[in-house]
Amino acid sequence: MLFTDGQDSASWLENEDILQAARESSALLHIVGTESLPTRSRAPTLPSLRSHGFASESEEMESGYVYLLRRAAETTGGAYWPVESIASLPAAFLRILEASAARYVLRYEPTGVPRVGRHRLKVSVRRRGVEVRARQEYMVPGAPPQ
Repeated sequence: MLFTDGQDSASWLENEDILQAARESSALLHIVGTESLPTRSRAPTLPSLRSHGFASESEEMESGYVYLLRRAAETTGGAYWPVESIASLPAAFLRILEASAARYVLRYEPTGVPRVGRHRLKVSVRRRGVEVRARQEYMVPGAPPQ
């Protein structure tokens, strides 16, 4: 679990390195952020994402750092939990506890696909009204260099 104000002030990793670490990790990442969505009067940091089909309107309005955190959390099967005020922090942490208590653990062993590389996953259920949060992909590293 990560708690952040949604501002990047000391990163030493590039954005893609953060997402790569999320893909390769077996950790489940939940992030609570105090940065709320900016108003339309502020210029979005990632204006072209929605036009290319990669972001919803609300994601387009997020700062680049919050978008990165949301992507990292969702990649691991977790979520980004925005809060509007300090008073709403306990509720956000309780929602994470509830989500953790209600989760199922599934194991997946692929067959008939190359083992090395990046593999996308899509988990769905037939029952309506059920929210599915699942890892979106996994990585199988290649043989170590000799």
